Amino acid sequence: MNNNDYFNDFFKESRYNDDFGYNPIWNKEVNKWLELVHKINEKYYEIGKTDIKTREKRDAFLGEIKSIYYCHKVLKGENFRIGIKELIDFEYQKNGQKFFVEVKSPSWQGEILKDDKLSKEQKLIRKNKKQYINGEGGWFSAKAAIEDSIKNSIHKFKKSEHNILMIVPNMFAQIQGLQPWHIQIIIDEELKKQDKDYLISTIAILETELSESNRKKKIEYPYSEYQRTAEHLK
Repeated sequence: MNNNDYFNDFFKESRYNDDFGYNPIWNKEVNKWLELVHKINEKYYEIGKTDIKTREKRDAFLGEIKSIYYCHKVLKGENFRIGIKELIDFEYQKNGQKFFVEVKSPSWQGEILKDDKLSKEQKLIRKNKKQYINGEGGWFSAKAAIEDSIKNSIHKFKKSEHNILMIVPNMFAQIQGLQPWHIQIIIDEELKKQDKDYLISTIAILETELSESNRKKKIEYPYSEYQRTAEHLK
């Protein structure tokens, strides 16, 4: 396949009520993610086509393949296993070690549903509109996103020194817009409360943004890792 053939093939039967698919720069980047997972596991790629009928499922799938792409392209992982039923989302090897990754993608729709200022009807109406509306203030809670990601992933892990929870948000604001020390405090508090068996060894936050430098636009991948602090291990 050439150009954006993977993107066009994967989403040819899907229609969404948002701006997805209209930006050629983003389409080209998503095409890279799809090309990689097709190469690793064609069956996973084909099954994925049938499971992206809603925006929420689409964004969760994109979060997963974006994580696979980053771990392969940037972190230089190899020997990937993806589409592992009833287990973590994927695993890979690096320097002779196996890493087990579960991906969670907190969304802007989830932020709206947690807003106590809106009625149930208002929440349903708003979440069915586009993500960004001119003149509208956004919702944002990094703590809720991290808390929910830990709660919804912890049962997927078995005991290991290399269990990674990869948080790949699609929210109104970037989690990494906060100071690292603030994120570390939130993570320590939530792991201490929820992960008493020390199943999660690392929490990674992977975001994407369209940036412009020297009049050239490109996709960047802000990424950070957080380990348990010494105080949390006491």
